[in-house]
Formats: sequence, C-alpha cells, structure tokens
Amino acid sequence: MKRVVMVLIVIVAVVIVVTAFYRGWVGMTSDSGDQKSNVTFSLDADKFQADRKTAMAGAQDLGRQIKDKISGPSAKSMEGKVVNVAGDQLTMTNAEGKEHSHALAANVKITCDGRDCMAADLKAGMRIRVTTDDAAPHAASRIEALDKDAAFASRSHDGKVVSITGEKLVMTNGDGKEEQTCTLTAGVKVTCDGEVCKTADLKPGMRIRVTSDGADARAATRIEALDKNPDFAKVG
Repeated sequence: MKRVVMVLIVIVAVVIVVTAFYRGWVGMTSDSGDQKSNVTFSLDADKFQADRKTAMAGAQDLGRQIKDKISGPSAKSMEGKVVNVAGDQLTMTNAEGKEHSHALAANVKITCDGRDCMAADLKAGMRIRVTTDDAAPHAASRIEALDKDAAFASRSHDGKVVSITGEKLVMTNGDGKEEQTCTLTAGVKVTCDGEVCKTADLKPGMRIRVTSDGADARAATRIEALDKNPDFAKVG
C-alpha cells in the first residue's frame, strides 16, 4: 500500500513539474565555468497568476453552462388583457392597465380556456397570462387566454379514467365523447372517495375530477376519483 502511495505521489510531482515548465511558470538557465555547471531555476509569478485566473474564469463559465443546461431557462408570467394582435406582435395591458408588447415566439403555445387555439382567436378584452423565458424575455413562449373560465388559479375537468401510463393520464370529458391527456405533476394529490390513494388505484371507468393549479392547464395537481360516492360535491 505504501509503495502505491509513493508511486502516486511521484506521478503527481512529475505532472506538476512538467506542467510548470510547459506553461512557462518555471524557467531554467545554466552556465558553466571553472569546469563546473550551474543550473538556476526561476519562477514567473505573474505568468502563474494570469493562468490561474484564466483557469478559474473558465471553470466558473463551464459551471454556469452546466447549471443552465440542467435547470433550463426560467419562466416569468404576466397577467392582463388583450389589446390587439398584429402579425407576430401581441399588445396587452398588465394588472395596472399599463401596455406591454410581446413578440410571438416561433413555437408559441396558445390555449383558450385550456384548449389549443391560435393567435387569431385572441380577442380584445380577453384575460390572458403570457409566459416568457429568460433566454428571450420579450418573446411570448406561452399564452393562456380565458373567455369563459373565471380565474387562472384553478381549473377542473370532470370525466372518466381511460388509462394511466407512467406520468400520463388519459380521460374522457364530462360528455364521454372526447379524450384528453393530462401530465401528472410530481406532487399530484390523489383521493378515492375522499380518502388518500395512489394513481395505481385509478381504474378505467372511474369518475374523476382533475384539477390544474398554475400555468399549465394540462398538468394535474389534484385528482379526485369516485368509486362509491355519487357526486363530487362531497369530496374535499
């Protein structure tokens, strides 16, 4: 074991010495006289400090890039009302009535009362929530418009379970005619007849109410399932 440690120490020392000479931190001069050779080593402190700062800056920049890739661009939202949509520009008022303009991103996602729609469907006076990313703070990446729904904070959909696969819940609407897919959030709360249960307990045909709190109307934060209870009103 000691021999292995000594070998590692020697290798590290050799690497340090080679790097020092390669980077120019250490210089060596020699002269001979009186049949003797003299070797002189010198340290370039300025060169060493400059390289150290460059390396630290590079490491910090790399760290920021890795962090950005992991976390992705952060999103910011603004609520208000539509003034008009002209070409790829949306003008809206904020909560205080001040006007703001947003460019529509090429892949902007637009919903009207939780359903996919187009920019042409956004009418003056509609309540909207515009979401932008830090990467393009003036470009709308998502627009949620409300025409009939009363508020953005909470949306509920009643229907029946069709299937659950991984993080995806497929359900019918209240009429049982159309299917829609919801994403289960990490902290989704699930109850069956008012009792806490798991997504695995949700069986095809069960009546459910899916609630979405927040920006994404398709992200389920709460699922209330009924098996014996005749109506949703009694489910807390």
